[in-house]
Formats: sequence, structure tokens, C-alpha cells
Amino acid sequence: MSELQPMNLEPILARLTPAQAQILPMLLEPMTEAEIGKRLFRSRETVHTHVRRIYATLNVRSRIELVRLVLQGVVPERNEEVAMLMPNPAFRELKPDPAGSTRA
Repeated sequence: MSELQPMNLEPILARLTPAQAQILPMLLEPMTEAEIGKRLFRSRETVHTHVRRIYATLNVRSRIELVRLVLQGVVPERNEEVAMLMPNPAFRELKPDPAGSTRA
């Protein structure tokens, strides 16, 4: 039987903001967003916002996909469809549409 090796989170953490990088390891534990918020002295809503942005940045849709990504150690490219769902325009890129105007 093989032994579990420690995970190298550095390539994944490098893609996240400091606040998101602080939350990511806690998402790998059996903790709710409210429990993470209590530990970090943040509201559950703030934690939820960071979690959504972590998912969008890492191109995952659930905590299970996040754990799989961490175990595999491969960070996928940014998913434009997921990024377009983010309410903050800073997470979207302006792209020209065929009619010549730009859209977010």
C-alpha cells in the first residue's frame, strides 16, 4: 500500500488572492463556510464570496472538484463561461462582439 504524500499547494495558491489562499486549505477540511468564517473572524457571506471566486479562478464547480484538483496538482485554464457568471466586472474581460461594440 502506498503512503499519502504531502500536497504541494503552491501552484494553486499562486493563482489566488491572499484571502482566498487563507480559505483554500480550510475548504479541504470538513468545515462549513460559517465555521471557516468564525475561525477567520469573517462573516459567512464574505467566506461564501471568496469560495465562489476560488471556484471560478480554479475552474471548478464544487468542493469535490476542488479536492480532486488539489490531489491531482493540476490547475486548469480559466473557464470563460464561469468567469462571465461572476457579478464583479473585475473578473470579466471585455471582448468585442461581432457588431463592433464591446460587452462585459
